[in-house]
Amino acid sequence: MMTSPQTVSVIMPARNAERTIEKSVASVLAQRGLGELIVVDDGSTDRTRDVLDRISDRRIRIIQGPGAGIARALNAGLFEARFAYVARCDSDDLYPADRLARQSTWLDANPEFIGISGGFVTIDEAGKKLASLVSDGEAREVTNDLREGNVLTSLCTWLIRRNSICSIGGVRPWFETAEDVDLQFRLAGIGRIWHDPEPTYFYRLHHQSITHTRQSARLHFFDDMAVKFNHQRMTHGRDDLDIGAAPAVPEFSDCNNMKHTVLRRQVVGHLTAQAWRDFHGGRKLDGIAGLCSAIRRHPTSLACWRGLAVMILRAAQSKK
Repeated sequence: MMTSPQTVSVIMPARNAERTIEKSVASVLAQRGLGELIVVDDGSTDRTRDVLDRISDRRIRIIQGPGAGIARALNAGLFEARFAYVARCDSDDLYPADRLARQSTWLDANPEFIGISGGFVTIDEAGKKLASLVSDGEAREVTNDLREGNVLTSLCTWLIRRNSICSIGGVRPWFETAEDVDLQFRLAGIGRIWHDPEPTYFYRLHHQSITHTRQSARLHFFDDMAVKFNHQRMTHGRDDLDIGAAPAVPEFSDCNNMKHTVLRRQVVGHLTAQAWRDFHGGRKLDGIAGLCSAIRRHPTSLACWRGLAVMILRAAQSKK
């Protein structure tokens, strides 16, 4: 079997990821086309570095992060990258087989595009599939969607030309969250983006992810700012952050008391959505099994029980 040329730098920001990083690294190292994996150890106080040191592979480069937020950690890796294409993989997530080879081959054949994105699959803490997201429909150009402020998928599904991302200065550290949303919008502002719905990423939902350890008001604030800044650039060519007039970030008091409830709600939501997709797609038994799985996680959910009753009834009627 021919091997793909080494054309991709993958950046993996990591902080206190000793439980998951070994599998994340292995999924990246298994990729054809990988030139290097840059792990940015951003102030870990657990055994993350020990786990990394046990992995013997010349393609791994471990650098010390600035310890000043995810955006600066990503930039530390980005500006160390040496290959033509760059991608991101978080230290608790996974790449499916041949993701990099497929995307880099497409970009090689389509030089008028600066990036390609994909669908993704959510998984639980044990690695079990929850749902496939933005993995339906036809492949298409999504440049205008992004320019209009509509994010389709996660930045972790993207493969990007390194010279393009560097030309806009990388990720903007003002964003405590939604730095990836802002970057997607800014990239679409300078070049064309393609979307192939084939899943390119396994995103793990767990208690330590930023979604579940940050107050929702903080997440919404930065999401809204990314959209607002994008509209300003599309209208005037520059945004408030460009000209040093960004609004003051409100004070947020992060509270983790509800993180288990939030995570359960999100996991059950993904399971339910996937169950109905399976059911309506003709995979009725898979749909019923999916709702049963959701009920096991949230046995007091009346919506799940009602959905299960509806599915069983419809399945029985279809057999008559």
